[in-house]
Amino acid sequence: MIKIERTAKPNTLAKNETNWVEQIQEALELAAKALTKTEKDSAKNKLENALDKYKHKDIKDELATKIFQGKCAYCEAKITHIDYGDIEHFRPKDTFPLLAVEWENLLLACRVCNGAAFKGTKFPLDANANPLLINPCIDEPDNHLDFEYDEQTQFAIVISKDEKGLTSIDTYGLNRKRSQDDLVQHRSLAIQRLIFVASFYHKDQRAKEILDKACENSSEYAAFARMVKNRYAIQRKDSFS
Repeated sequence: MIKIERTAKPNTLAKNETNWVEQIQEALELAAKALTKTEKDSAKNKLENALDKYKHKDIKDELATKIFQGKCAYCEAKITHIDYGDIEHFRPKDTFPLLAVEWENLLLACRVCNGAAFKGTKFPLDANANPLLINPCIDEPDNHLDFEYDEQTQFAIVISKDEKGLTSIDTYGLNRKRSQDDLVQHRSLAIQRLIFVASFYHKDQRAKEILDKACENSSEYAAFARMVKNRYAIQRKDSFS
C-alpha cells in the first residue's frame, strides 16, 4: 500500500452531489416512517437507487484511471486489465449512507480486498472512535506498515508497526494465501524477479530502468519495489564500485 494523492472531484459529482445526498436523506426519512410492506418496499427501492449514484461512469473512470491507475488501493494488485474493479467506500455505505457519494470516501479496490471475506462492510474503530484502517488517500501507509521479503520462506509480506497496521493487514487480507487470488504467491514471484534485477542496478542501465519503473505509483506492488530498491540496490552500491 502506498500514499495516493486524490484528484479534484469529477465534474459529474461536483454538479450533482448536493442533490444526490438530498435524495439519500429523503429515502432514509421515508424508510423511517414506513409502516406497511408496500411503503417499506418503496422506501427501500428509493434508497437503493439513491445510494447507487456513485456508480456513474465519470466517477469510476476518475478513480480507476487517474487516481489509482488500475490498481487496488489496498493490496496494489493491478486489476483493470482483467476486471472492472469495485468502487470501494472506505466508510461503508450501509453504515454511513450519507457518505455514499462523498468523493473523499471513494476508492478503487479489487473484489477480494473488498469482498465479504475481508473488508466488506467492516469498519473497526479504536476506543476513541477513530478508524483502525489505513486510508491511503489520507494516511501515510509507511507510518503503519513495513514491506519485507523473507529470504527464508521467499514470501513478500506486510508487517505491522502498530495496531492500525495490524488491523489493516487482517481486514484487507494483505497477507492472504490460498484465497481467490493467492496474493502472497503472486506478489512474492514479482518481488523475487525485482531482487534479481536489483543486483544489476548499478551495472546495467536497463536493470536500473526496470527497477525505477517498478517503484512508480502506477506499478503493481510499488511499496515492495521501493523496499527492494532501498535494500537490494541502493544499499549495495559500494559493492559494485
